[in-house]
Amino acid sequence: MTPPGQPPVILVLSGGGFQGQGLFEVVRRIDGARTIVGDIHEEGVTRYLCADYRRLPLVAERDAFLAALQALIDEEGVSAIYPSTVFELRVLADMREAFRARGVSVAVSTPEALAVLLDKHATATFLAAYDIPTHAGRLGMDAVPARLR
Repeated sequence: MTPPGQPPVILVLSGGGFQGQGLFEVVRRIDGARTIVGDIHEEGVTRYLCADYRRLPLVAERDAFLAALQALIDEEGVSAIYPSTVFELRVLADMREAFRARGVSVAVSTPEALAVLLDKHATATFLAAYDIPTHAGRLGMDAVPARLR
């Protein structure tokens, strides 16, 4: 967590490649913020654009990944975490409240919301249940309320 009166320290996860470059470009423009990019690859596009690029363990190596995040929070004062791929969403959602308790904001939905959002069928069913216009897709037109067809 960033000490009071200090600029925020923002960690962009999986930010080394092109998928993270856009997010990095936006985050680094936050006035006074310090940006750290974390990625599993030693080399990445943003490695040469940012002042602080860190190699992190695979998300699949959950304990090592979380230990690396905890170390960055403790040693660098990370105050916000922004994921840039789907791969880290579930583990971050599971840890969201623990991070929040330490004063770290994580840009991720709850595990319950992710269960819907990461499943196209569940998302379409949810949208149809709330009369939100959506493409029927594999649900078929019978799943879409008549007034929305």
